[in-house]
Amino acid sequence: MESHYKPDGWLGMILGAKLYIDFSGKQAFDSAMAKLIKELGVRGREDTQTDIVVAREAAEVGAGAPVPAAMMSSHPLDREAEFLTWTQEDVAKWLEKNDLGSFKSEFSEYDGKLLRRLQGVRSEAPEFFYTMLTTKMGLKTMPDVLKFTEALDNLTI
Repeated sequence: MESHYKPDGWLGMILGAKLYIDFSGKQAFDSAMAKLIKELGVRGREDTQTDIVVAREAAEVGAGAPVPAAMMSSHPLDREAEFLTWTQEDVAKWLEKNDLGSFKSEFSEYDGKLLRRLQGVRSEAPEFFYTMLTTKMGLKTMPDVLKFTEALDNLTI
């Protein structure tokens, strides 16, 4: 790329949705680690018991942010299981709650299980995910895309 190039269009959208965490010492390591743990959420995890151990260890080393109570419960996936049972009406309410009510018609066929698959598409094929959001699902502006991805992230926190 050229020096001082500022990406726009699809490349700008992809780069704008990325989170950069600086571990080089400009901010406290514990703070950076807490941000990384929050960003990763449950992605890539296989064993829920390991999740509880990791969360407890992060709390013990003072990773900064307090560990959510849901991660310390005997059933750490209760909240996720609840969203998997959502109906199309629940998804419409979720869109309204996240200031995305104008996109209810585009997501009218989505239920909790399809939202979960959409999360999978985001991690497996991010370029396709963002292209579909902007071309097929009607999210034309960066704020709309960012609001939607934030809401999607918050489903599993």
